[in-house]
Amino acid sequence: MPQGKQGVLAPSAGEALSRGTWIALGTGTLLTAGWLWCCWCGFPAIPWNDIRVAPAVALHEGISVYSPAGSGPVSTWIYGPLPLLVMWPAGLASGPIGALGIAGAIHIGLRVLTLVMACWLWPSVVTPESRPQDRQLRFAAALLCVLFVRNETSGYVVYSADAPGVAFGLLALLALARHRFWAAATCAVAAAACKQTLLGVALAQVLWLGVTVAPRAAGAHLGRILVLGAAAGVSAAGFMGWAGLWHTMVELPGAFPWASLPERLQAHLPYLLVHVALPLAVMAAGRGYFLRRTAPALLPALAFLCTLPLSLAGFFKIGGNVNSLHGFWLWFPPTLI
Repeated sequence: MPQGKQGVLAPSAGEALSRGTWIALGTGTLLTAGWLWCCWCGFPAIPWNDIRVAPAVALHEGISVYSPAGSGPVSTWIYGPLPLLVMWPAGLASGPIGALGIAGAIHIGLRVLTLVMACWLWPSVVTPESRPQDRQLRFAAALLCVLFVRNETSGYVVYSADAPGVAFGLLALLALARHRFWAAATCAVAAAACKQTLLGVALAQVLWLGVTVAPRAAGAHLGRILVLGAAAGVSAAGFMGWAGLWHTMVELPGAFPWASLPERLQAHLPYLLVHVALPLAVMAAGRGYFLRRTAPALLPALAFLCTLPLSLAGFFKIGGNVNSLHGFWLWFPPTLI
């Protein structure tokens, strides 16, 4: 057979490898989808989900869970109002199982969607020659993140305010990395409106602009965040009452006692090693990649460092757990890309 025709009829080794990679990624996607279906089926069986979805259903029925001191009703919800609005459709169900099913679909879908978006859309240097491989690597990174986020306290089976908070925090970083400044500020405010310990996302955005662009750009972005934050605060106070919001989101968490440091470390040491020590070690070893002015991973590094103090404070309080450690999931997907 002539060489030219052979080259047309027989795929090259690179094309065959690329085709095999897409088949493997497609198979992994189908298996992951089946596993997520099982997670959704198991969502109503976790008693903690009853406790966390109930305030959203109460809000749907016109009952505020933000009560001033000395009045009721009192619930375990001590977070921002936005997760309740995210879960508001759960109140449309005719019964508890249906409400938990809707909440589970929202919880799992939001977490998966934001991880995939971060991996697929995070900016990187891609040449025309490397574009097919880049798509495959991003696809593989998204699958890895979706699978790796699984754990018993902040993954797909148990719902809390952390999941939407981290989702909006990750979207805030993605929007800023793509120079969508108002979207970035909106998502940063949304993250803090989910959980107070995510205020560091906004701080990281301002620091990143100050370091990589100019102090004036940082000041302008701080103005965007303050304007949007004030609008969100006024809206929430008008709807739910300032006294109730302050008591529930500030006074109660601030009054929680500290847990025993040795016991907390002993109980969760493996998780702390992966979600706190590992990123710190990686950033220390690759300082030029993370901690210089033009570093490609400076923004996720700042997000990790700025959210770490409040995350550790939540972790070491009575009632806190490893789900308070948000920084890893703001750092890992963009760093992986």
